[in-house]
Amino acid sequence: MLTLNKLCKYVLACSYGPDSMALFDMLIKNNYKFVVAHVNYHKRAIANEEERQLKEYCQNHNIPCYVLDTTTLKKTKENFQAWARQVRYSFFYDVVTKINGDAVLVAHHLDDLLETYLMQKSRAAFVEYYGLKQEVIINNAKIIRPLLSFEKKELEQYCQNNNVPFSIDESNLADTYTRNKIRHQYIEKMTTSQKQSLLNEIIEKNNWNLQQQNKYINLIKTSVLSYEKLLKIENSDVQFLVFNNFLKFNNATKLVSYKQFEEIMKSFKSKKTANIKNKLSTQEWIVKSYDEISIVFEKRNLIYSYIMKEPAELDTEYFYLNLKDSFKNYRLTINDFPITIRPVRSGDMSYINGIPKKITRLYIDWKMPKQLRAIWPLIFNKDGKLIYVLRYDNVNSISSREDFVVKR
Repeated sequence: MLTLNKLCKYVLACSYGPDSMALFDMLIKNNYKFVVAHVNYHKRAIANEEERQLKEYCQNHNIPCYVLDTTTLKKTKENFQAWARQVRYSFFYDVVTKINGDAVLVAHHLDDLLETYLMQKSRAAFVEYYGLKQEVIINNAKIIRPLLSFEKKELEQYCQNNNVPFSIDESNLADTYTRNKIRHQYIEKMTTSQKQSLLNEIIEKNNWNLQQQNKYINLIKTSVLSYEKLLKIENSDVQFLVFNNFLKFNNATKLVSYKQFEEIMKSFKSKKTANIKNKLSTQEWIVKSYDEISIVFEKRNLIYSYIMKEPAELDTEYFYLNLKDSFKNYRLTINDFPITIRPVRSGDMSYINGIPKKITRLYIDWKMPKQLRAIWPLIFNKDGKLIYVLRYDNVNSISSREDFVVKR
């Protein structure tokens, strides 16, 4: 029923609703390794009782349960839904980091996917991906949605058939939010056949987006995007698609909305200066210098990525690497180029004598300082396969090599 990796350790985002509790039971019965993360917003009278019951259920199944009480957080004046989403995904990242886990499991289902798509259509704006992705990075955490093929009614029936306890969030019964209106007025009235037809529509749109990404892959997979070539793409939707994938390829911490993209492109048309900056985040700027668009980090950033098209010398603020005469010493062949040098991400693995080992665990075994773990470079080939991990020497913070030096 589930196709997750049993070598991995997961964090289950659990609200105590039927969807996440059905996933809870599936994980137990299939012997997956996981902990539970629950957020109590105290928005409903039953919230504390749900928390108590979930903790008790976890205890009965010997599953660790982490709870975030939002009353301890600073109040916000922004939209509650947006604030709540930021809070919970930040919490999930904290938990997955604390347990040295691999990913967060979220129990979004087919109905959620269709609701998201209808909301996207209602805004009449082009988006990079329609519906919900099976896997995505949110707040630096890898998010996996293993239940997207299930209808909500199937998950509720699963809980009933397997005597799995759950609670219904009564706030979902009202049409207070746009998503609720779409759910009650459209999704709940659709047959399984109609849902499949709508899903096919989503798949078709996403396939078209993927075709465009592949068509302009040379613009996307580069550290510098040509503004002139971007403008030559006549379809503005495809321009937006290329631009966001360029940001993603260069490890930007966030992507831009369609409206933000339009504003950025408008600023780029200015002839007053050759250098134009648009703020992407607190540390990142999208900079156009003459014809070149790039991402500039204002401060020493923990997220970087460098591409080497052929054996060469590379001197960055994080490391020095010279592969002109020694690339074979790094288990590289000429066919591995272009290579990418970047720091570790959640889920990166190395194979030692055929046995998989998480890179983060390798760093711990080496007693590498935390500030170095975040910037320590890894070498990946053109297919994204990890080829080489520089050995850490706790005396010099470098290996004995003179052609590969990490800078403190």
